Amino acid sequence: MLLRWIIQRLCRTRAEIRIVLRALRHHYAYRNEHDPVMTHASRQPEKRITRSVRLSLLCGLLMLYVESPRLFAIAPMVVPLAALLVLFRVIGVLR
Repeated sequence: MLLRWIIQRLCRTRAEIRIVLRALRHHYAYRNEHDPVMTHASRQPEKRITRSVRLSLLCGLLMLYVESPRLFAIAPMVVPLAALLVLFRVIGVLR
């Protein structure tokens, strides 16, 4: 449910959704490929994704989910806590 909401908020068109899902499929296929020699073109990310911060963020989140679902599930709790610790460190409360 959360992934669906994230995808709907970060992709503005159906074409963007297809681009992101194709990139995720290529990443998953590359990860499962046992042959270490692949063409250089297949390793390069889609240009539309690299130009768009939204699509790059979405691809990163989805790849994180594919690689480690537990880390993705715990991230909403850990990220705010880490941000607070950094803020306290910058303010000077923590040394």
